[in-house]
Amino acid sequence: MTYLLDTMMVSFFLQAGREGELASAAKCLPMAIVDEVRIELEGDRSRGGAPFRKWLASSNLSVRAIEVGSPASVTLTQLRSAAVPSKNLGERASIALAASDPSLTFVTHDKGGMWIALRELWAPGGEHILGIAPFLRRLLDQGAVGDPDVLDDVIDLAVAPAQRPTWWAAWRAGLLPQGAAKTETEE
Repeated sequence: MTYLLDTMMVSFFLQAGREGELASAAKCLPMAIVDEVRIELEGDRSRGGAPFRKWLASSNLSVRAIEVGSPASVTLTQLRSAAVPSKNLGERASIALAASDPSLTFVTHDKGGMWIALRELWAPGGEHILGIAPFLRRLLDQGAVGDPDVLDDVIDLAVAPAQRPTWWAAWRAGLLPQGAAKTETEE
């Protein structure tokens, strides 16, 4: 399984200054973005721009293109609105690609994107979609991120405490920050 991140997911790590941890995590767990996400982030100076382009080259995230005439291309054409053809293009391209490739799990934190994905990801084995909190938990649980403080930095940008999953506070409280696990002889 490969995690297919939308623009917002990558952006949260960049804004939190945790892009290095995302790149390291992508060494442990396969991660990708669709080419339209790359274009969005390269063109957005506040969330990406030239620093993003430089980071992406060494990030371990693969960039997937949607082939013209492919099932993903057909789905993307249908998802694009004539009224706003470029709005949320990266998100819609990610959904289209995930809908045609059951090896991908689409990761987003966009409410509209979630609803579109829930509608579109119907094929057996292809109904993989994750929000930001479950994605962050998987990164830590699978050893792709070792410092729980990384999770705090990213989730604080994305989700107000009252909007976090019911399991988040208890799970996070059970985790020690990196370097906090000391034995009695070290103190």
